[in-house]
Amino acid sequence: GKRRGTIGSASLAALPFVIPCPATSSELDAVLALGGGGAEAVREALHRVLAGAHIRLREENRPKLARLAVLLLRKLQALAAASPPRLGETAPLAAALRSIAAQAPLEVAQACIDRLLAARAQWLRLRRDAAAGGDGGEDRDGGSEEGSEGCGGGAGGGGRRKRWLVPLPPGGLALVACCVQLYPASDYRHAVLSPCA
Repeated sequence: GKRRGTIGSASLAALPFVIPCPATSSELDAVLALGGGGAEAVREALHRVLAGAHIRLREENRPKLARLAVLLLRKLQALAAASPPRLGETAPLAAALRSIAAQAPLEVAQACIDRLLAARAQWLRLRRDAAAGGDGGEDRDGGSEEGSEGCGGGAGGGGRRKRWLVPLPPGGLALVACCVQLYPASDYRHAVLSPCA
């Protein structure tokens, strides 16, 4: 039988030894489909991409890896937002993002900040649309829509005010989960995660 965590020889044989670094979503999808698309085959395909585009080989690989990080973050969000969610396919993407972050920390941090800010803007739009539609509930902790841009309401203020409770969409949640794994926040102010709060 096969040992757990290994790729079958047929899937491994189907993978090219050298896989070019994808620069577009369609190229990334083609890489993810190699070897039958199983999680272990995807992990190995991404490992081969990263080995060929390592920054130690050529400094010119840095922008390629930065672009790949953006593509991986978007794909991670899309898999989480799919109906039904395809969360089982996200682990190899997160592993590849960790590897890229080790090589190009500033570029990955900027990509994470950009995606987090985009997810926040989407959430605020959904919240504003819900408020305009009148689907909100009463805020029991005294927070107001004006002063509670984040997930919680403000303290104090007295009285019951409307607050539109809209959950963060699945793609945004997956992004937050990935970023917390990449950048465990031990401080109140964190260089990557705090600007998005």
